[in-house]
Amino acid sequence: MIISSIVLLPPLIVLVTAALTRHVLASLVLGIFAASFIVEKFAVGRALWHAFFSLGSMLADPGNLYLFSFLLLLGTLIELMTHAGGVAACTDLFKKFVTTRRGAEGSALLPSVIFFLDDYLNSLMTGSIVRPLTDSMKVPRVKLAFLINSMSSPLCPLIPITSWAAMIFAQLERAGVTDLPSKNELISADPLFAHLAIVPFIFYAFFMMGSAFFIVRMRLSFGAMHEQERIAVETGNLFGGKPELQRASAVSTRQGGISEFLVPLTAFIVFVSCFILYFGDSWLFGGANGFLETLRCAGTTKSLCMASLAALIVASVFYRWQGHFSVRQLFKSAWNGISLMKGSLSVLLLAFTFGTIINDDLHAGMYLAQLISTALPLFILPLIIFFLGTVTTASTGSSWGTIAILMPLTIKTLASLGAGQAPFLPYDIPVFFPSLGALIAGAVAGAHFSPITDATVVSAMSAGAYHLDHVRTQISYATPALIGACVAFLIAGITWQWPLWTSQLLSFFCGLVITLSLLLFRNWMRVRKELKGKTVENV
Repeated sequence: MIISSIVLLPPLIVLVTAALTRHVLASLVLGIFAASFIVEKFAVGRALWHAFFSLGSMLADPGNLYLFSFLLLLGTLIELMTHAGGVAACTDLFKKFVTTRRGAEGSALLPSVIFFLDDYLNSLMTGSIVRPLTDSMKVPRVKLAFLINSMSSPLCPLIPITSWAAMIFAQLERAGVTDLPSKNELISADPLFAHLAIVPFIFYAFFMMGSAFFIVRMRLSFGAMHEQERIAVETGNLFGGKPELQRASAVSTRQGGISEFLVPLTAFIVFVSCFILYFGDSWLFGGANGFLETLRCAGTTKSLCMASLAALIVASVFYRWQGHFSVRQLFKSAWNGISLMKGSLSVLLLAFTFGTIINDDLHAGMYLAQLISTALPLFILPLIIFFLGTVTTASTGSSWGTIAILMPLTIKTLASLGAGQAPFLPYDIPVFFPSLGALIAGAVAGAHFSPITDATVVSAMSAGAYHLDHVRTQISYATPALIGACVAFLIAGITWQWPLWTSQLLSFFCGLVITLSLLLFRNWMRVRKELKGKTVENV
């Protein structure tokens, strides 16, 4: 096991190379080989074998196969819906109610409430539904990607019936938070109850979603995003002056109706529910705990994959019956849908491979945790854990991987603060809920500040935006939420001896005020600079 500062070199190489060259694929490949060289102690032959073996393992992993298949099938389904005129019909319907750019941007936030079950599903479906509408209103693609990303990942950990909740439930139990006597029982609490008590402390997720609504409502625009918006309004180019990234789908020869959109979408939602029930029916008899266990055992990606395939079959039969396609045109559309996804899937595959080597072979998360394991003032512990979760996610590219690595370490650290012998009650441990909320919030925040995280890749893919442009423009909008969360966790640490609800409200209120104030300040600075520039021109 390699536990030294050298394990941080590969993530640094990837981030710096991506920033300098603006080629994510090449940067990830370089990072994978750099990490493999360190793992194999710089033996070139073994390092190359390790890199290719890790890549092959990612391709052979059943969970990844289901995920990649789901993305390809959903891309094909979206392409068929577009060719059949279903997406255009949906856009025309929206246009009757949405007549402004602010309305179009606001409509990008609402579908997330419907597709809350999984962040991948949330991002892809929201992008496919809203993108034609935002395009017609000259909203740049990076703005759409930001709006999608600001809702998908932050929303999922807050709702106790999502794939994120099932993962958190499992990691809490594995780390020793359980109400069943076991060898590893450290905290005597039901994992579901613990998760629900943690949710109010996932400050960054709340602040990020609040920022998105505030930005749309107040028409705030600054930084690199403002330049993209200016170009979109003045020239109609939605890519910041760059060539169009995603080719336009061929226009259907037949005018589609809203049924061409609703039939595949309804089929998909119904099949997702059915396959989750098919792969695990414990929720019917076990309530909320049983539902989380069902999600964990069934595998959400497996259910999504099977549902996508079933919905694709339904859509193909329906469109053929409606006379929209010949069989040859169906296969052509399917190939076009796959082609749209292949670039982003390559980035995801390499990012997963890189993250696995960093986590499982170099143990970068453990090294980062050791850096803060020395004696620290108790009040700063939630803030440090939030910082650690953010850096680990940004470095490894995996929010779930960060939680899996740091949850046991965090639980053990918190258990050491208890008086007496384990198991302890959660309320007997100082800063228990704020610290775990900080870990999950950091896992969400890190995904918004790195080009190698799946959240940024899928959001850019869904919006049809340039990947690195999405990361660059999003950072300035996400930074106020990050700073606000830091303030909130610091206050939560200082007030840990107060009644829990009082600490929650004070921390949340102060963090939210800081977040929104910073957004307003950045926008005011941009307006002030423009006014000063116009004054100079007039003189």
